Amino acid sequence: MKKLTIKSLPFTIGIFFTVAFVFLLHEFIRGFDYKDVEYTMEMLPYLGMSFACALVGIPSVIYGINRLSDGAS
Repeated sequence: MKKLTIKSLPFTIGIFFTVAFVFLLHEFIRGFDYKDVEYTMEMLPYLGMSFACALVGIPSVIYGINRLSDGAS
């Protein structure tokens, strides 16, 4: 009996995290204000979460592409 595997799952999860990275980074940049430093400090969690999503998403996409391309050849 064959083991059921989903080859595109890491790629799909990586895409979701990479899109979240872009959106959260956009929110941080949009909220960045030189004159209102307190508001900018409130936006720092967006920056932290965007980097966390990038650390998970980008390697997952690379791994998923590698996994998908190995099965094609």
